[in-house]
Amino acid sequence: MTLIILATLLVIGIAIFQAYQGLFSAMIMAILTILTAVTAINYYEPLAAAFCGPSSGMTAFYVYPACLAGLFAVSLLVLRVVYDKFIGRAVVLGLWTDRIGGGLMGLVGGMVAVGIWAIAVQMLPMGDAVLGYRPFKNDLTRDQRLGPLRPDDFTIGLANMLSEGSLASGENPLARFGAVHGDLLLELQSQRSTAGKNGRIDATENWIKVKAYAVPDKLGEAWVKQMPSDPRLSEGAATSLYVLRVFVSPDAADADKWLRLPGMAFRLTTNRADGKAGRDCYPLAYMALSPTGWQAMSEPANDDVQQTAMLIVQRQAGDTPLTIDWVYRVPAEERPGCLTFRRAGAIPIGPTPDWNDPNMRSGAMEAPQQPGGK
Repeated sequence: MTLIILATLLVIGIAIFQAYQGLFSAMIMAILTILTAVTAINYYEPLAAAFCGPSSGMTAFYVYPACLAGLFAVSLLVLRVVYDKFIGRAVVLGLWTDRIGGGLMGLVGGMVAVGIWAIAVQMLPMGDAVLGYRPFKNDLTRDQRLGPLRPDDFTIGLANMLSEGSLASGENPLARFGAVHGDLLLELQSQRSTAGKNGRIDATENWIKVKAYAVPDKLGEAWVKQMPSDPRLSEGAATSLYVLRVFVSPDAADADKWLRLPGMAFRLTTNRADGKAGRDCYPLAYMALSPTGWQAMSEPANDDVQQTAMLIVQRQAGDTPLTIDWVYRVPAEERPGCLTFRRAGAIPIGPTPDWNDPNMRSGAMEAPQQPGGK
């Protein structure tokens, strides 16, 4: 709630200030704010990677938001100074036209500026809820919005639209921001998530290796029929199941030598057959091998709400990597593209052999007595 109140007050305050500056000045400021925000959103990642690299652990949780906010602020300051130096004059309009128009332009500029600030705050390692703001529920559907104005959603939507259109950079549509980050706010929540277990949230790309397996549509095993649906997909939509076998290094363990690995930390980005960007998917269950065969271990629903955000594997770290078989439900027309472990570098996923491949049973986890428990 604190973040929601702060964001709303900041937007209103900027709009009032710009109303007194006048329509022309507020319009120029809104245009400059939009340009610098789109620039910051599209280029903060390579800038942050240049400072700390893709595998810098906890450092990334501070360098990335600093680069986003810093790139935005410095660019806006430079452009505003250049404007004031070479233009400087304002167009004189009627009092009420100036005030009302300035307020409206200030509202747009304030939404974008506060949106950048709110996104940067959500990049910090502050847990599932940031100052009382938790955008997504446990089933990963939308929960809270940042007040009635929603500056973070507004800014991301605006950046996605412009980076796909007039401000697009490069010829490859899959390299653009909206394709790489299908749902940035959910992605940021997943990077902060501990599934309520307060484990570590840093990651490096050499901590995991991955191999994907396709589950045949006609596989008759009981666990396939028991797999929960994904509420983020349209009801009745055709889907396919994929099992991603992930090998997690003992180096990812907490100080007490336990591996606490939330499913949300393993973000699967899909590819579409038509070459367009796919979507981000999160595991609905993990596979375990028991004396009676395979079991899909998912978090029990609470009041008919799937608890996907609470799915977690907890095991004592050994001397060898832990094998986890995460299960994803993917739209039928899409295929696994890459897997990202928290903020670490994306790992491309190659051809997917059949689930019946005998190698699947090698290294499989034993079923725990309680899903996700010790």
